[in-house]
Amino acid sequence: MPPPPPLPGDPLAPLARPIALTRAAMLAERLLRAFWPLLSLAAVTFTLLAFRLPDHLGAGQWPVLAGALGFLAVVLAASGLRRFRIPSRAEAIARLDAALPGRPLAALTDSLTLGETDPATRALWALHRGRMAERAAGARAPLPAPDLAPRDPYGLRISALTGVTVALIFGAPLAIFTPPEHPRPPGAAEAAMGPAWEGWAEPPRYTGKPGLYLNGVEGEDLVLPEGTKLSFRFYGPPGSVPFSETVSSPAATPDKTEGGEVQSLDLTARRSGVIEIGGRTGRVFRVTLLTDAGPEVALPRLAERRADGKLAQPFQARDDYGVVRGQARVTLDLAAVDRR
Repeated sequence: MPPPPPLPGDPLAPLARPIALTRAAMLAERLLRAFWPLLSLAAVTFTLLAFRLPDHLGAGQWPVLAGALGFLAVVLAASGLRRFRIPSRAEAIARLDAALPGRPLAALTDSLTLGETDPATRALWALHRGRMAERAAGARAPLPAPDLAPRDPYGLRISALTGVTVALIFGAPLAIFTPPEHPRPPGAAEAAMGPAWEGWAEPPRYTGKPGLYLNGVEGEDLVLPEGTKLSFRFYGPPGSVPFSETVSSPAATPDKTEGGEVQSLDLTARRSGVIEIGGRTGRVFRVTLLTDAGPEVALPRLAERRADGKLAQPFQARDDYGVVRGQARVTLDLAAVDRR
């Protein structure tokens, strides 16, 4: 059988696609290794914007935070550029060759140094290169392996990625494209409109009922669980917003000043009654209090002894807001003891 003909031209030309993909994978690896701190900072910034942090900062605080984040981004970008190197074609070939048995790509690019004039040596070399070409034909580009764990021992990138995931699910991702609405001093808008008020109702946690923003409640009827905490804020000079109520004991009046023309009042609803707020934006709430009924426990049958010798006492427990825990006390009924 005659020896196979020598491979003409560039022996790696058929492998241009795997080599290009390997080089792209190496490029992705080096980009991640060099710029993962910058990407983590970008993820943290996205999380803060998605949860509208700028809206909760003062007009002078957000520019300071934005400047600090920008400065840190420049530092991390400069550090990444200093470490980053674009992979060469030779590096991609070496990476692909290392993933193949026998390093066939190196064999295809080698040449004879001795025996070029010997027909038998040339035939054996051509046969070897043909086999290496067949082996190289099955080359597949390796996947990127940035191996960031040793470079990030504290898992900062994982924390940043977790923040992005939570922001996408529970935040407002589209809010990053809207300018921040810096909070104004309490009562600034109301001061321009005249005396005003705000109110909140927070039922006890064990009830599982949601909190209410009283300014957004429609109508006068207000049904609340017993023990609901009511908080009010009055904007304007003291006494400019008339207030009276009959739901607490004793009745509360605004007597706590937060500063300037803002007064606050906190009370706990103990009985049904009326809350009246005067002024141009005044409201009247007729509060109906839901009494917290006590839990009920019933024993469908007496305790019994199971086959394994353990005591079993079936019971049924219910409560208007659900049963969280219970306690049982077992005592001896001396009157029923047979003393014979």
